[in-house]
Amino acid sequence: MDARAYLSNLLAFSGILLALGFLLYFGAGDRWFSFYGAASLVLVGVLFAGWLIFKRYGTLGLRRWPAMLVLLLIATACVVQIAFWYMFFSSGPQGLGLAAGRSMVYPMIEPWIPLAGGLSAVAVVWLLGRGLYDNEQAT
Repeated sequence: MDARAYLSNLLAFSGILLALGFLLYFGAGDRWFSFYGAASLVLVGVLFAGWLIFKRYGTLGLRRWPAMLVLLLIATACVVQIAFWYMFFSSGPQGLGLAAGRSMVYPMIEPWIPLAGGLSAVAVVWLLGRGLYDNEQAT
């Protein structure tokens, strides 16, 4: 995949993801979006970004495993978020155990959530930006 195709795919993907976000937010409601929406969008984003990075890094001859590791960690966090709320709402009275566990763990991890999100965002921007570099134009 050349740099122009990579950039056009990246821009198209960003627009589609933004439109999907608006559709989910206004279509499903802000309550649903607060539980599932952001994680769902990031999961879709990770899958498409992984495909773009995999194709582009192959063209550039770059190692793909660091990018896939970062994206796998982000996807895992999204799946955990979606699975937690799914189990909470679908398990009836047993969901109280999940709520109790969350109330014990959340205060310990809450200060670190913005840092994890920021580092994840920086890593993804760096990985996607690295794909913009074209070896053939540098020589």
